[in-house]
Amino acid sequence: MLLDVCGACERIKTTLPSVSWRYFTRQSILAVLILLPWGLVESYGAWTIPLTILISYIVIAGEAVARWVEEPLGRGEDHLDLESICQVIDRSVSEVLTDSG
Repeated sequence: MLLDVCGACERIKTTLPSVSWRYFTRQSILAVLILLPWGLVESYGAWTIPLTILISYIVIAGEAVARWVEEPLGRGEDHLDLESICQVIDRSVSEVLTDSG
């Protein structure tokens, strides 16, 4: 059963979203951000520029976060803490093997 879990983790690590999906997402974000000022100018006038900058920052930051979420396994600061997870698994397996022996 442990090997099944390890195999599932390996599949998660090696399976990334397709390049075409990432390209399509970025192109869609770019199109929305280019058209955004024309949608806001009627209602907000001079406030269109700061609103466009703020909304663009939020959307681009969200896309950057999505890149980290696509790859949860690694050694970076925003990745899952695999060391702690492995230590807990090691303790649990050791307890089971010690109690059954």
